[in-house]
Amino acid sequence: MKKVLIIILGIVGALFITIIVNTIRFSSKQVSVEFIEGIEIDKNKAIQRLSLAVKLKTISHQKAEDFVAKPFVQMIDLISKGYPLVESKIVNNGQ
Repeated sequence: MKKVLIIILGIVGALFITIIVNTIRFSSKQVSVEFIEGIEIDKNKAIQRLSLAVKLKTISHQKAEDFVAKPFVQMIDLISKGYPLVESKIVNNGQ
């Protein structure tokens, strides 16, 4: 019984030491990004566009017969009207 307890204690100790060493050696992989000044955002318009996008039920189903295309077409329209720069960067497949 003592041997089992010592083995378990040894394993827990080894795990603890491993966690401590990895924590000390850890370095951030965060990419530094420069701040861009001069961009003004109309918060009300942004909230309105996000609200419209969230309301669209763009659900992808497992069965093809359950697929409803209308919300996806509405999302494409919303993107093209509300986000013209994004829309200009999107590659339209077959449209």
